[in-house]
Amino acid sequence: KMRGVFAGALRAEEACARVLRVLQSQGFQFPSAKVATCICPQAAATPGGDLGSSFAGLVEGPASAPFAVGGLAGLPGGGKSSWQLFTSQAMREGKKDLFLFYGPHVHLTAAHSVNNQMPCAAIGAFQTLEAAEGIAGIDDELLRDKYDLQMATLIVRTARHFEDILSHPSPEMKLPFSLFSTIQGEMQEVIEWGALPEMRLASVGGITVFVEGNPEPFLFPLAVEYLDAQAGILADLFEDTFPEVDRPHDGMLFPIHQVEDDDDQEE
Repeated sequence: KMRGVFAGALRAEEACARVLRVLQSQGFQFPSAKVATCICPQAAATPGGDLGSSFAGLVEGPASAPFAVGGLAGLPGGGKSSWQLFTSQAMREGKKDLFLFYGPHVHLTAAHSVNNQMPCAAIGAFQTLEAAEGIAGIDDELLRDKYDLQMATLIVRTARHFEDILSHPSPEMKLPFSLFSTIQGEMQEVIEWGALPEMRLASVGGITVFVEGNPEPFLFPLAVEYLDAQAGILADLFEDTFPEVDRPHDGMLFPIHQVEDDDDQEE
């Protein structure tokens, strides 16, 4: 059982089963679904698998792999182009339901403290800022390195919350929560909402937690949403899916105004 900051985290299998059960009650059609992930490649490569692959296996079948739109730390490194490729592929395959899993990850020791021995781009970006005492101390050449643009972008994004993270009693525990807000905000800009009139989109956001000695990852959930633009439905399903979890984040990926705008156009 998880303790401390991530006390509400659930094992991957249970988290996935709950999400799929609730979405099915909303009319989400799993046989016609296409899965995308916006997670860090380091999480996807961690032994034990990642939650994106778990969702893809349950939604599309055990041999399925999710469409990756994420870059370092889970930021949408492929931008709008990757999302367009994802939706185009879904349309070519005749799939009307889209599923997105997004968020950062964290490695914990068996004692549930942050495990800095595991490779983690987010920790690296924070430590770079810490050593430079903020973004002002970062070498401009590092931020302009065209061969490492994702790390440069991650450092800049982390810098926006650097003082807030640094002032926390446990900065490295605060870091993934700050990153989640950034990822969610950027995915909201990446998704082309107007291109989804005949599709349904479900999304799950949270922090993937890898614990030393546990072969299966955990999910600390932060958002569960369902959008059917054609029917004018936007549902926040977090409490239905994880009623026992006291989420510290109330932001949503789906813009409420999009559904309202679509309704206005129909009138």
